Amino acid sequence: MADWKSGPPTRNRQASVGSVSSSMYSCNNDDPLGLQNTFSSTSSDERWATFQSRDTCYQCGEKFSVWKRSHRCRNCGWSFCKSCSNHRVALNGQTHKSRVCDLCFPKVLLVGPAPPANSFFKAFVPRGVFAGMLSYLNFVDLCVVSMCCRHWYKRASLDMLWRPLYAHTFPMAESPDATFQRHIHGIEFDSLPWKKKFELRWIAQRTAQLTAEKKKSFAAMADLLASLNLDKYTPLFEQEEIDIEALCMMNAGHLRDLGIPAGPRMKLMNAVALLATDGPDDDDWEHDDEYSSAGPVTPVAQYISRRNHMKQYKASLVRRVQQSTVRIAVLTSDGRLLNVGSGIIVHERGLVATALHCLVSDQFEFDCIRNPAEFMILVAPTVSASDPPAWKYRASALPQCCEEELDFALLWIDGEVMSDPPCGLYIGDVTERSIASTWVVRTTVESESLEVKLPAVPIGNSNNVEPGDEMWMFGYPSSGHNTITVHHAICSGTDSQVFNGQEVGKAMLRTAAQLDNGFSGGAAVDRRGLLVGIISFSVLRQDRVRSINMIKGAIELAKSERLGV
Repeated sequence: MADWKSGPPTRNRQASVGSVSSSMYSCNNDDPLGLQNTFSSTSSDERWATFQSRDTCYQCGEKFSVWKRSHRCRNCGWSFCKSCSNHRVALNGQTHKSRVCDLCFPKVLLVGPAPPANSFFKAFVPRGVFAGMLSYLNFVDLCVVSMCCRHWYKRASLDMLWRPLYAHTFPMAESPDATFQRHIHGIEFDSLPWKKKFELRWIAQRTAQLTAEKKKSFAAMADLLASLNLDKYTPLFEQEEIDIEALCMMNAGHLRDLGIPAGPRMKLMNAVALLATDGPDDDDWEHDDEYSSAGPVTPVAQYISRRNHMKQYKASLVRRVQQSTVRIAVLTSDGRLLNVGSGIIVHERGLVATALHCLVSDQFEFDCIRNPAEFMILVAPTVSASDPPAWKYRASALPQCCEEELDFALLWIDGEVMSDPPCGLYIGDVTERSIASTWVVRTTVESESLEVKLPAVPIGNSNNVEPGDEMWMFGYPSSGHNTITVHHAICSGTDSQVFNGQEVGKAMLRTAAQLDNGFSGGAAVDRRGLLVGIISFSVLRQDRVRSINMIKGAIELAKSERLGV
């Protein structure tokens, strides 16, 4: 180690190179073994040793470790530490920079011509080469490709073919129309081949089309604001370049950041909800002849049309479903009231679905399914939303179509009755009311001669209901006095249930409508008015709705037994 440090490293390297050279010249053609010995001695030289065979720095002599890595000088080949080889320079014939040691760094800078530094970025891309490289791209993708290099961007932005598109995509103080007119009427345009002229005209047409669409969209936005009496916000929307499409992607927070108060924000959010396309559900909306025959539909007319359609559709949905909702009362054979609930007509011939716990109670000791002769089930169909329904029909439970585990039961109307009280459940005003506990019921039409045709609700698919979807609840709760009550709720989640040894997904639908007593057995429909569940019970302020898919089998069984279908 002392002999190695006694002389400068350059002298040791020169001596080693001289010894290798003298050994190479000393061999002749008659002794090929000498050449082999030379190669073996050269390959075994310590200068070209790997990292595992040399564990010290060539210059400072410090040992390499996990925290002190070795680095190889690309000029001499020796191993150095980081502090002794912190220079990077482009060697002769190379464009990238390589690591060299402190001993070789001055010599590399002085020997030979200067290496081409940053030759790729300083090189000029000719117009023909640039057009050839990017000829396979369309005119819009060129903007994206040119972003990879600022020189390509400058070359593309100055090119006559691409300048109109760049002027539209990256607007500057100068008008793009004036720039384009200056280029298209210049001398260079006439000298272009027909293919380049076609490309240039296509770019001009596309630029004009985008500009026209932008102006048209801002005009439609101004008309929409005028229809909502929000004209004073038109300059703000024009300044922020917010059109109809951008408004549909905004929420209340974005409008609040623009400084729009709560009232106008609510108007704009309602307009966005009506203008947003609903995809496949749009086919279910009926078109009004007043707007369908008025020619081209503007955004303002579309907003007014969809608002009117939504009001009419919601009103018609409530009317259609509420006339299929019934009120159910359970009485003893001598006319003593035991329980009340709600139900929904699922077939026009008198098939009614309800909750099983409305017909069976261990607390009050009655079971209308097993002991039908001891009890009466009265059904009152809804005629008006403001008047109490009249007790008109008598029904009986279908035991083979009832399931205690799933809490549903099917009733079949088998006669007409006259009741006292004739309608409702409560006597007196809502503040001072009493329950009619003793009833007088007389059968007027027997089941053999009874023919009914009741409004039935269409049955949907509960598997299509997802958390966040709208739902409508219909029933006769105790808080609703004697008239029907409608709740607008959101599906907050779904529950699975093990039935017949198998776990069934979406067996229950959850809502947070907080339904009262008496809603049990009522209908839960989706936004299209299709029956998706029967209201069952509530747990921890979460209402459970039995999925209609769990009841479809019983409904088909009842139809086949009673109607033969």
